[in-house]
Amino acid sequence: MQTKEQLNQLNQLNQLNQLNQLNQLNQLNQLNQLNQLNQLEKLEKENASLKARVQELELLNKWYTEQLKLSRQKQFGQSSERSEHDGLEQLNLFNEAEAERQPLVTEPDAETITYSRKKSKRGEKIAHLPVAVIEYTLTEEEAACPQCGEELHVMSKEVRKELTIIPATVKVIEHVSYVYSCRNCEKNEIETPVIMAKAPKALLPKSMVSASLLAYILSQKFVNAMPLYRQEQEFKRLGVDLSRQNLSNWVIKGAARLDPILVRLKQELLRRELLHADELCAALHNSSYVQPFIMQSHGQLCRSHIGFAA
Repeated sequence: MQTKEQLNQLNQLNQLNQLNQLNQLNQLNQLNQLNQLNQLEKLEKENASLKARVQELELLNKWYTEQLKLSRQKQFGQSSERSEHDGLEQLNLFNEAEAERQPLVTEPDAETITYSRKKSKRGEKIAHLPVAVIEYTLTEEEAACPQCGEELHVMSKEVRKELTIIPATVKVIEHVSYVYSCRNCEKNEIETPVIMAKAPKALLPKSMVSASLLAYILSQKFVNAMPLYRQEQEFKRLGVDLSRQNLSNWVIKGAARLDPILVRLKQELLRRELLHADELCAALHNSSYVQPFIMQSHGQLCRSHIGFAA
């Protein structure tokens, strides 16, 4: 009896073991299937990303190819703007003459029109300039005829004109005002009158700048666009040592002397019916610094057909 029970128990254990093994195999299969699905999803994602990357690279390759063609066309191609598609209707807007031409239509007879134009004489453009005449004559010994020895007379003269320019020169002008007194009053009177000769006042108090020098500096800066540091170098070449600080102070103080002109110009502008205003914001720098100091300058520019005011 015990043997049968033991056999039954053994059979049950074997069956349980077999069931466990089957369950384990099912679980392993399920895990393998999940792993395979994950790997498939991963591969599909990688494949999709690679396809997108390939498309991007193809587009980039096409762009670089077009850029290369354009650069070669600019470097080695024709410089004219003529297009190969002359038949397009849009381009006919620019090729109206070629599109509307009719070679079979006879052209009208050409009408000859004659006109006279006043020819400018040589020297008219310089007629307003001052003229310095340098005459070349013969000496008494040279004015004797080499054939008979008689005195020669002036038969005609040849004139040759040339333009000369006088470079800028700097000189010092001393304004000396003499002071007068009466010797008779010095001897016989208690008070002696002292009279000083009148002299023109300085343009800027306690400054050696003259009106001509200040006008030259302002003209070089605002008309010829020459900054002050270059003017400083130019004055050094002329033998004058003027610092940029002095030039800057003269420009600022000299601009204040032009205020009446600015006021008058503003009055003239306000009388106009139409004005053009341009608000500008420009970056300025002082080139004398090693590292330029950048600042923002806000100004307003108004103009009409008579001029402008800032």
